[in-house]
Amino acid sequence: MVAVFEVVDPIGSGSEHGSFTIYCAIQVCLEGKIPDMPIEEDTNFGYSIARNFGYYPQLISKSIVGARVVHVFTMLNASEEKYDLASLDVMTRFYNGEELMNATHEVPFMNLQKKWARMHYIGVYIGTEIDDLSHWEDLDFFVFFIGKIGEFGFEGTPTCAMIKLLRDYNIDISSKHEDCAVDVLAKNFREIYTRLLSIDLRDIDFSFALRILKGYSMLIRQEQELPVQIPWKELDEKIVDAFVKFPHLFKHVVHLIPDLASVYFLGKLPIDLTSDEEAILLVKGLQKCPLNETEVRLERSQDDIKASFSKIFGKAIDFYNTLSPEVVDPFPERKKRKTSVAKQHYKIQGSSGSKRCISKDD
Repeated sequence: MVAVFEVVDPIGSGSEHGSFTIYCAIQVCLEGKIPDMPIEEDTNFGYSIARNFGYYPQLISKSIVGARVVHVFTMLNASEEKYDLASLDVMTRFYNGEELMNATHEVPFMNLQKKWARMHYIGVYIGTEIDDLSHWEDLDFFVFFIGKIGEFGFEGTPTCAMIKLLRDYNIDISSKHEDCAVDVLAKNFREIYTRLLSIDLRDIDFSFALRILKGYSMLIRQEQELPVQIPWKELDEKIVDAFVKFPHLFKHVVHLIPDLASVYFLGKLPIDLTSDEEAILLVKGLQKCPLNETEVRLERSQDDIKASFSKIFGKAIDFYNTLSPEVVDPFPERKKRKTSVAKQHYKIQGSSGSKRCISKDD
């Protein structure tokens, strides 16, 4: 089901044949189980962003209806006049049930006198360009999923599914189910995303990867989980202390970096890192790149990387030392890392890499 939203010449000064100048048109595809339409019960229109709801178990049973932006057409230089933003605003207000006059062009299946019984989101697929991400974030979209989605025409390359939740979502879903609130959804996928960075997203640009993580952090209400667990064993304590003073001991702590990166990027280690330190921790800790590859990707010498990790571990130690003993679970025995979230990804994704096992030191 396709509809087109247009911004036209507001004065109506068209050609002599009465046509109007179209400054911007947005092609959308309605998807989900759409009420009031003569369709089969299980039919979805187009390639649905709703398929990604499988990553969020709390949404699977919800009948969510949305509109996916297929393409934004603008005349030359129209973007400079922000006609695309005006069109998106028109579309959002229409799907929120607000009364609009002369705002849309009626194409098959569109009716200005009637709004669908429910419309929960507007979605769009983008690549991994920071400018594109910033553009849609400025329009209050957030990354709902990022991964290799071959069936959507981006085979072999990571794709971002971004959505903007509408009023009906708050009315029908999040107000009745707390686990469907935006911050909960963001927290769920942040956990998946940090694991995907060492699998399907291992080669993604670190700057873009960090932007995604920062976006999630802005959506999530940060609450310190108690008790706080130190991400290394008691046997590692002395070597960590020594590494902070002597960075050449790097090889003795390299096995601790993935866990340190995980607790930091999951918001469980509230320390202040520089942008360079975050990049190093992401590439080496989450994407699990070897030291020589980290050196090339970050254009930093291995000595600089080791020195940066020495500072990162030092900041972590300082944070844990500030906590009272009652809220610290010191040096817990490290259990075999759970991979249920990653397995869920494979089960839903059905990717060719679904049989790969994640070892403790991968």
